[in-house]
Amino acid sequence: MWWKKKEVVLVVGNENPLKELDKKCKEYKIFLDQWVVKQSLPVEASIATVAGAVRGAALGISLTSVVDHVLPAFNLPPRPATSKTNIPGCPPSLVPYQPIISGSTLAQARNFAVLTSVNAGISCVLRRLRGKKDFETCMMAGFGSGVMSSLVSGMSGPSVIPVGIFFALLSGGAFKVKERALNEQAKDAAKYKRVRRMLSNLGLSQYEKNFKKARLDDDAFFSLTERSLEAAGIPSRSTLDILSELKHGDILYIFG
Repeated sequence: MWWKKKEVVLVVGNENPLKELDKKCKEYKIFLDQWVVKQSLPVEASIATVAGAVRGAALGISLTSVVDHVLPAFNLPPRPATSKTNIPGCPPSLVPYQPIISGSTLAQARNFAVLTSVNAGISCVLRRLRGKKDFETCMMAGFGSGVMSSLVSGMSGPSVIPVGIFFALLSGGAFKVKERALNEQAKDAAKYKRVRRMLSNLGLSQYEKNFKKARLDDDAFFSLTERSLEAAGIPSRSTLDILSELKHGDILYIFG
């Protein structure tokens, strides 16, 4: 009968919805990045600048809100409401730099928007012109964004130069830290090349972190034992699969 109740079956996949969403966002970001780099320099620089401004404004609003709530909790004086208001107890040498942290939430959103947009725009232009993003590019972008942000916040004269230098050092330092981390990751990837390949072949990639934690790298690859794998937290069934793979497929891993 047409009025008979119908059953609806909802099929739920094994994937976590949040992981699926994160995966989709990363895919769209990769697609957008690939599209942007194919555009002309003015178009790419404009997109980078606008995107930087949006990120900076959001960051400025968030940080200002947090700081305004945290300061009273530690019995510290509130941020100046305007750039012309002095902070109690502020050393005279730092008075010229008060406008950077002064003003309303919207004013700080504007300052951060200028800071990040100018940084993104300069970085984009220099990367396209020089063919790479390196330490010097980050230093120049940091200096330019620091100077522009200080000018927008109400500073003037020679006092903007130290702000530019500060942000140049900050940007350069961040680049060096990231570069070092990437180098360490590359070295780490090279140390576990055989391990990663074997686990991938067996469908056991989720245990790669166990190998790293136990320091069972490629140097220990051909001397793996049931005891060492169990000590690394590998389940018994997976341990047997790994030992079997090493016994029957070791020729596949001799050259990495």
